[in-house]
Amino acid sequence: MIRKHAKRIWVGLLSLVLLTCVLPAAQLERIETLRISAEERVRGWALYPTIEALVAGTPTAVPLPTRSQFPTATPQPTPTPAPTEEPGPQGRIVFTCQVDKNPSHDQICVINADGTGLRQLTEDMDFQHFYPSWAPDGNSILFSASQAGEFKIYELDLRTGEMAIVGDISGDLYAPAVSPDGEQIVFTRHFSESEQYISVCDRDGSNVRNLTGYYDARDPVWSPDGKKILFSSLHNGTPQLYIMDTEGLLKQQVSEMVGLRGRTDWSEDLAIVTYAGEYEERNREIVLLELGGQPQVLTQGGDNLAPSFSPDGEWLAFMSYRDNFWQADGCELYVMRRDGSDVRRLTDNDYCDYQPRWGP
Repeated sequence: MIRKHAKRIWVGLLSLVLLTCVLPAAQLERIETLRISAEERVRGWALYPTIEALVAGTPTAVPLPTRSQFPTATPQPTPTPAPTEEPGPQGRIVFTCQVDKNPSHDQICVINADGTGLRQLTEDMDFQHFYPSWAPDGNSILFSASQAGEFKIYELDLRTGEMAIVGDISGDLYAPAVSPDGEQIVFTRHFSESEQYISVCDRDGSNVRNLTGYYDARDPVWSPDGKKILFSSLHNGTPQLYIMDTEGLLKQQVSEMVGLRGRTDWSEDLAIVTYAGEYEERNREIVLLELGGQPQVLTQGGDNLAPSFSPDGEWLAFMSYRDNFWQADGCELYVMRRDGSDVRRLTDNDYCDYQPRWGP
């Protein structure tokens, strides 16, 4: 009986391998296109099928060593390892700083992830600067600013201090983010209350394309591999998160939460961090969405917003009113471990610090 079952299992496995080897290219292409449309909704995230596992083949077996190949050794007592201190957060965090408490005069600041080295990067108090983000190489930052009368995308070279407008793109442009390969920029493009897009352009501002006109689409974020874009929209009546490819196709809603709004982030292991809650109640919390898991609320009170992953995905930066609750200028920057522990305050100013983005 056992031999019969083993034989059936072996025949089944052999058939699966042969099937994947001879599967026509057209069917493989169809499998790839079903990656999003066939995904399973898991309370605010989507579990993508691993198509690669079906077509990768069978790994080569490695022979086990014989008994004679194992060396003979005299047992030694196990040494007690010296205690080691876990490394703290690394890198730099760029953010918007309301240095004179006037939102129309917002500036761009940067601070080390350990709370040292606070520095103001822009100084023109006649204009607003916000929505900063890092270029992948860490040598420059992009942001939106109003020097041109409308909000446009600017890039500041941290090595030279030179700031330049990116391209000649119509509309008000917000929340720019450079693709992981450094070749494109995604951003929110606003013309009116009824006309707003998630758009992309080449790094120099040329070749502008509108990807989606979903109602109130905003705050785009690249996936770590640069093949998808995450954004929020009121497309179905309430603010939710959506994913689309870089051509604006295959849009998929990936959240079902109340009060979701503002900037989110995407880690190398495809976890999404966002926030949800009601502005009027000041009860917004940081929420982690992992593949195949349940949403995890990482904060407990204090009104917390705008999370951003560290480059290694182990830490989160965010803004919070927890130490100055219900105060208009009470938002400060904090970091915490990915599980919500070890919260550390970074800024301590009498003005609002917000929109953090973690970089190298």
